[in-house]
Amino acid sequence: MARRDSWTERLLDDIAAHRRVLVVLDYDGTLVPMRARPHLAILGASERSTLRKLDRGRSRLAIMSGRAIADLRERVGVEDILYGGVFGLEIAGPGWRYVHPRARAMHQRMSDLMGALGRLLGDIEGTFVEDKGVGITVHYRNVAPVRHKEFERRMAHARAAAPRGLIWRRGRMAWEILPRTDWDKGTAAKLLWRRLNRPFMLVIGDERYDEPMLRAAAHHRGVGVRVGRGSTEARHHLRDSFAVRRFLHGLTERLAARPPGAGNARFSRRLKTTARKVSAAGASSRPVGRGRGSGRSARRPGRSGAAARG
Repeated sequence: MARRDSWTERLLDDIAAHRRVLVVLDYDGTLVPMRARPHLAILGASERSTLRKLDRGRSRLAIMSGRAIADLRERVGVEDILYGGVFGLEIAGPGWRYVHPRARAMHQRMSDLMGALGRLLGDIEGTFVEDKGVGITVHYRNVAPVRHKEFERRMAHARAAAPRGLIWRRGRMAWEILPRTDWDKGTAAKLLWRRLNRPFMLVIGDERYDEPMLRAAAHHRGVGVRVGRGSTEARHHLRDSFAVRRFLHGLTERLAARPPGAGNARFSRRLKTTARKVSAAGASSRPVGRGRGSGRSARRPGRSGAAARG
């Protein structure tokens, strides 16, 4: 029987030939198809089984998303893997948690802005102001087209009146409001890579906010794979999330075998800890328990089924 795609087979063989592999995946648009209502983007049992296999033995798995960690954990439903939320501003794994220091410092300002946005947009039906703890997302996917102009007018007013130190950027039918930092998914992925003693790194993502971690893989002993169309520096492409699932299944089969010279190439279940500071912003990580993170409740100025996106 002919192999389904020679380049993917060769790439899978090359990845699995390394002693240890860190797999970093985006969620929406990569592991699951994009949904008009993001709360419906949930993995099936077979996909969860594949993810569990990617986080054992000589491979570790991290999901890096724009969603808050609590929401991401609920959608993915796999315990004890590494989760990066809000574009890497927060990261959690067994016995370890990192929050960017700028996000900590901006906490009260973000909380005040959350309340102001709820009041400002309260009468525009279909908006959803989501509190991610270290960021805010204003969803307008379900706002009627005739109200889009008014929505944008009010968002412009909010940006003009907002405190300094924030970045406002458009997502897919949403506005992302984050602390202004030099941190992104790429720097978050590099943090994990260093703390896991620099394994080979595979990164898969589907949009422009994934590009920093796709570049990080290429520059730090790894490979990036872009999903779908779009300008990218990644050398490889997969068509859609269904192709990603087939690719990951093939990877689990190969990783189950031990390459020549691998020895006991297993990851520690706890990330390496050091006395040194771990972020360019100058903050060290701190240990936490294994329990699920407690998400902060979202405030809903209008009816909407929207949820976080990443």
